Amino acid sequence: MSSPVVTEWVSFMLSDVRRSGYTFEEVMRFDDFEWDTEHGFIQWLFPNKVPSKVNLDAPVLTPVDIMVFHEDAQLRENCVRATMKFLGFLGIKWTPEGCHKALNYQRNRRYWLCDASHNHLRITRFMHFCVAIGRHDIAESLLAFLIKECHVMNTPPLTSIRYWQEAVFGCSEV
Repeated sequence: MSSPVVTEWVSFMLSDVRRSGYTFEEVMRFDDFEWDTEHGFIQWLFPNKVPSKVNLDAPVLTPVDIMVFHEDAQLRENCVRATMKFLGFLGIKWTPEGCHKALNYQRNRRYWLCDASHNHLRITRFMHFCVAIGRHDIAESLLAFLIKECHVMNTPPLTSIRYWQEAVFGCSEV
């Protein structure tokens, strides 16, 4: 296969290019504290089709990016790594059967299982990204898991749940 088309996002995901202060590999080495407290990288890992309102330097996911994602195995592998890292940070494990509690769930659910958290926005961004690249299965599984856990813990971030539903299904009621 020929070399992938190089967009800003593809360049970040496949090389040592530094964006928002970090390379892809540096972000993959973040511990949970860094993942929670550093903010500029998430838009680079999971770009959306609309510009970020908080990171003006963040890439916008383009049709070319999506095409390259489907054609380039290394880009897909790095997206899987970023996905697993993000879900692991939340205390969630994804398998083809769906989302489940990871071993660190009890400790890491604090990052999202609450009334308000910047991580709710990150989850929304991640779901939009998954849908855009054709991974509805991951987005839907994560949504079902989050809603179930919010109900079980009686901590429903209702506004966030509506945003998550909109990200996955394009509407706030399912």
